[in-house]
Amino acid sequence: QIIKKIPNVKLNIVGDGSYKNHLQKLIKELDIKKYCRFVGQKKGKELIRYYQKADIFVAPSRSLSYSAEQIGMVSIEAMTCGVPVISTISGSIPEYVVNNKTGLLIPEKNPTILANTLIKLLTDNNLKNKISKNCREYTLDKFDSRKNIKKLEKIIIKNIDRT
Repeated sequence: QIIKKIPNVKLNIVGDGSYKNHLQKLIKELDIKKYCRFVGQKKGKELIRYYQKADIFVAPSRSLSYSAEQIGMVSIEAMTCGVPVISTISGSIPEYVVNNKTGLLIPEKNPTILANTLIKLLTDNNLKNKISKNCREYTLDKFDSRKNIKKLEKIIIKNIDRT
């Protein structure tokens, strides 16, 4: 569906994990190998370069009976690089991926909605640029370690003074 609407789309899959073999089989079955590339595990500046080259960062997650996504640092890192995030309404994700502001949120386990959301973001430059600007500003405000340390310091001092 995406390839028909955006024939020059490219997907870089960063990381190595237990799901890689499943993804490779699925890509082969769907005959989309020429659009997909596994780049392996990346760290530090090399990972930042991938964020900076990306138009969109996709981080779908799904809740399990015993666990749900908490803080996904990779999403926050991508947002800090100004990359709009598409993720799922799962666990704590909506606390930092604010729908239509810092990214787009979709239901879990719905590949059709994911595809349509990707198409929407890849074809609407105004929306993509708005979210890109918002997500960078948001993470610099909410996740700046110096600001957060000062806030924490005030809380600690306030509570020490009470004792």
